[in-house]
Amino acid sequence: TYELIFPTENIDAFFMQNVLLGDIEISKDDFVTETISITVVVEMTEIFPGFPMFWFIMLVGAIVAVVGSLVAYRTIQQARIPTFVKKVREMSKNIKGRKSISDSLLYPSKDEVIVKKLGDRWEVLGLSLNEILGLEAKRKKKLPETIEGGNV
Repeated sequence: TYELIFPTENIDAFFMQNVLLGDIEISKDDFVTETISITVVVEMTEIFPGFPMFWFIMLVGAIVAVVGSLVAYRTIQQARIPTFVKKVREMSKNIKGRKSISDSLLYPSKDEVIVKKLGDRWEVLGLSLNEILGLEAKRKKKLPETIEGGNV
């Protein structure tokens, strides 16, 4: 009985199996020399029985790539929608649902934007742009909190 331990650590079988061929020659004086061919198959590492790790990694990578591309596509599409349109859509949902519209969805009036951009320059001249445009006298209109009998 003979035993040969053949290490396979240096054989790369990650992508596909490797086949090693060998010959065993048996000889002895006064006997016929005989040669036996052997084949050693080094299989791919299996994460599950019958399912190689390489194909598992390929499958998981493909799934991650598809999901990632769909998420990226949806995120980019949402980012391309202007803020004004997003606020209008949210406001219309609130109106259809008979909910109150939050102040964060409301845009300032043209006069308020002018005061915000140019108010400090007018104050340098000693003038109040709020008084000139009459913003201090105007009040914001508020909707009633409750709706009674369908009438506002």
